[in-house]
Formats: sequence, structure tokens, C-alpha cells
Amino acid sequence: MIDVVWLRYNRLVILEVLWHKRYSYIVKCKCDCWNIKDFHLSNLRQWKTKSCGCYNKEVANSKWKKIQLWDYIWKVQIIRLLENKKYECKCICWNMIIKNLTTLKNWKTMCKQCKGKIHFKHGFTNSKIYRVFHWIKTRCNNNTNKYYKNYWWRWIKCEWKTFEDFYNDMWDTYKEWLTIDRINVNWNYCKDNCRWITLQMQQKNKTTNIMYKWNCLVDNCKQFNLNYEKIRSQLKRWFKLDEIFKN
Repeated sequence: MIDVVWLRYNRLVILEVLWHKRYSYIVKCKCDCWNIKDFHLSNLRQWKTKSCGCYNKEVANSKWKKIQLWDYIWKVQIIRLLENKKYECKCICWNMIIKNLTTLKNWKTMCKQCKGKIHFKHGFTNSKIYRVFHWIKTRCNNNTNKYYKNYWWRWIKCEWKTFEDFYNDMWDTYKEWLTIDRINVNWNYCKDNCRWITLQMQQKNKTTNIMYKWNCLVDNCKQFNLNYEKIRSQLKRWFKLDEIFKN
């Protein structure tokens, strides 16, 4: 066996080899947080074990440290923070409940009365915002969709794994008459790159738009008082934009 003492695997450093168990060796490791634990050497080599458990705690805390008072988490509004990471919350039926952080993460956030009456996961299946999320997922992930070819070759993906994540990020600015739009058309669907705009504004952000002096063709036609359909027909006959707008 190769000497593995003092080798580093992610956050773990091997101190000594303890004993052999079946097809793997048990080694004593020291984590960067100074905890000492025993691990299987095969798990370290396959990168299945990265730390003593501190890494997962840091990820969980960084993901949920932005929870603030009066925020809505699904069916519940947070009222105040109690001891031991527990929150006093107000349900949609105005009942006051106490939930800890794990139940908020798993979206088990309703009072007992609502759980007995409501037998659905989120209640937005037939709504427009759920259909928007479904269209995004099918365009980016389903290779049988006819628009899939426009997304996979540009490596455009949907960073929202569940509808609950999409709802939390986009519900505040959602209106029934608006459509979702990516600010950068060559980037992923995510909170920082998506917005709700009107259909007329969205047409100006398409990859098939004809641009002239950093403006789309529709805006240029309005600026020069030109007929948009006539300009389009001239472009099909191999006219140049500079010649059209000069004349």
C-alpha cells in the first residue's frame, strides 16, 4: 500500500492508518475545523467524503442566513425569531404557529387545520406562473421539445430546481399580464437574469431582431416615422439599412 499519511483530500488530512476492513482502510483524519474523525480511505479517494460535516453546515447556513422578519416562505409569514432557531409564523388562515428552520427548508409550513383541508403540494398547478415555470423546464431539459435546440447548443439552463424556488424569487414582481424575459439572452434562467416585462418589450430582446445603431428596427422606424412592414420588405430585397434610413 502507498504511504498516505499527511495526504490531503479536500478539507481532510490523513494522520495515520488504523486498520483494514474488507476492501478499504480506515484512516484517522484531521479536518480544517480541527475535528478528528475516522473515515474509509476509499471514500476519500472517490471524493465522497469532503469534510467532517462542517462543509454541509456552512452551505446550509449560507443558504438560509438571508431569512428576515416579515418574509413570506410559501404559506407562512415570519413574525419573530425565538430561541433554538425557531420562528413564530402566521399561516394563511391567520393561525399563529411555531416552526423550526428544518421545517421551513422542507416547505412543511402550514398549520394543522390547513393541512387537513388542503391536499395539494403548492396549489398553483393551473395558474399562469406555474405554466411559465413548466415551459422553462421543458425548453431547457426536454430534448423532445421543438424549442430545445435553441437552448442546448448555447448551454442555457434553468437554475431553479423546483417550483418553490422559482416562486420565492419571482413572485414579488409577478403580474398576470407580464411575461418572463432574460436580460442576457445567452445566459441561464436565474433570479439575476430574469424579469417580468410586457410582450411588446420582450419582442425587442429576441435574437432574431434586426439592430441598427444599438436600437432594434421597431424603435428606429418610430424615430424616423417609417413604415415597419415596408422596411422589412426592403431588407428582404437586399437593401442595406444605411441606405434606407438615409433616404
